[in-house]
Amino acid sequence: MSDPSTYGETLADIYDDLYGEAPAIAIDALVALAGRGGPVLELGVGTGRFALPMRERGVDVHGVDASQSMLDKLKAKPGGADVPVTLADFATLEGVRGGPFQMAFCTFSSLFLLLSQDAQVNCFQATSAQLGEQGLLVIETFFPDLSRYGKDQPVYVGGLERNEVLLEASRHEAVKQRVSCRFIRMQSEGVKVIPVELRYAWPAELDLMAQLAGMRLVQRWANWEQAPFVDGAFKHISVYEKRTLR
Repeated sequence: MSDPSTYGETLADIYDDLYGEAPAIAIDALVALAGRGGPVLELGVGTGRFALPMRERGVDVHGVDASQSMLDKLKAKPGGADVPVTLADFATLEGVRGGPFQMAFCTFSSLFLLLSQDAQVNCFQATSAQLGEQGLLVIETFFPDLSRYGKDQPVYVGGLERNEVLLEASRHEAVKQRVSCRFIRMQSEGVKVIPVELRYAWPAELDLMAQLAGMRLVQRWANWEQAPFVDGAFKHISVYEKRTLR
């Protein structure tokens, strides 16, 4: 899993089948945040679940992804060929053009696919360099719930509503803040094993990464409905602003 393209290359053919369309409320929130004009950059654009509906709403979304297979899926969709994309690791954003961007965003805990603190710090710094004055970075991630790992290797069952069985087998390494997952998808057509490796970070750690990159937290919500982030929240949406140098 050291290759940043591994996740996308493994999931590209079933990604939309598993996750469907992006939530409309999320699109509404991101469009509102991007409303100040200027191009927007999606980190981990994937198959365009967010980029395409946002472009339909008039937002000039550019995308970056490490997986060529994901980008091929995006280009095959109506309007997908019109999305400017860069094949690159979003830890570095090497080769990304079209900025400065008014906003960048990374949804669905994709930031945690960067498997070291250094890579995550680099992502914040590379993104900040792509943002214009007072540009925004929007990050959606799960809040680490370590109670899921009361046992070292828990297994969860899902997918029954789709007439399939989706097993999630995980191993937690607390010292490294790492979770190794294997999703085993069992359908009448056969079985597919999907590897997912994550390095989670706490909100305060993300805030420090942003600070090191010249950004500050301006909003934090528990969901796209913008409910307050409080104890027990499953995830958070954090909005950072690039500080103006004085």
